[in-house]
Amino acid sequence: MQSKLNIDYHLILIKSEDKTDSIEYCKYVNGKWMVKYQNTNKVYNYKYENIIWYTNPKNINHEACVIYENNHPITGIVKILDFGDYVKLLFKTGFKKLYKRTQITLEESCLTNSKAKSTFEYLKSIANHVSIKLDEDINFLKKQYNTLTMISPRSVLSAYLEGKPLKQQNRQEQQVIFPFGFNISQKLATEKAMIEQVSIIEGPPGTGKTQTILNIIANAILNNKTVAVVSNNNSATANVLEKLQKYGVGFLAAYLGNNENKAKIFNEQSNTYPDISDWSIPHSEFEMFKAALKASQQKLNQMLKYQNKRAVLQQELSNLKTEYDYFQTIL
Repeated sequence: MQSKLNIDYHLILIKSEDKTDSIEYCKYVNGKWMVKYQNTNKVYNYKYENIIWYTNPKNINHEACVIYENNHPITGIVKILDFGDYVKLLFKTGFKKLYKRTQITLEESCLTNSKAKSTFEYLKSIANHVSIKLDEDINFLKKQYNTLTMISPRSVLSAYLEGKPLKQQNRQEQQVIFPFGFNISQKLATEKAMIEQVSIIEGPPGTGKTQTILNIIANAILNNKTVAVVSNNNSATANVLEKLQKYGVGFLAAYLGNNENKAKIFNEQSNTYPDISDWSIPHSEFEMFKAALKASQQKLNQMLKYQNKRAVLQQELSNLKTEYDYFQTIL
């Protein structure tokens, strides 16, 4: 008999449901499970196959790993109990949730790699000497490094610390869209950003960098991903938000950053959002649109090549005209 089961050491599934919290004791007698729930004197009998009992889970350090569900990180975790086939997560709020092991992806921090950890500690030591200090005489960069206890092995920082080559997604898997318009250079920049682990887009003002960012955001959302737009000044990020608002999709973004911005975004929530129920379409129709879009893009790519070639020829013609006019003046 197990009295008042400790949920840190036991997991009891009754007909595939986690009942551990509500069980006072559970024992197997004469081919049947006998279960007494808390706050009741009644003992319930269950067939052998209706109960699965797991014990002694592996307690995984929640500060040294990250758990993903559908490629989205699960945050607010204070304890991870790995029972093998199942993983139970305990959150700061006291909430508990059980996952089948196949439903989630668990990644250990790349800092468990000795080479990565050594490089990271070296960077931290340098930061202590080169960074500016805050009002409390605290080194700003060192403070940021100290908050990094978990570094995802799929991140760019992990590749840098371990000296690994950057990854590239399969081009065939990417169906890139351009709802905010584009030219050939913006098209290439958006496509590369969606397949490369690191992509640098540069250009003087007015060359369409913000427009390219908007297209990248649209493709990330289409692929069920999240986006963080950051800058060393507020005007750049505000410009992106203003453009999203202009096109009627500003509700997709939250303007965060400093405490003032955070307070503003939460205080101004109106709880009135556009109806997007009709944004979802059946999978078969979605695949049909993708096929039609792919065919259109192939034709468009050819037209863009012609447009680019035309621009080159026009430049050559302009140069030849300039030379011709020059020779005409000296003859």
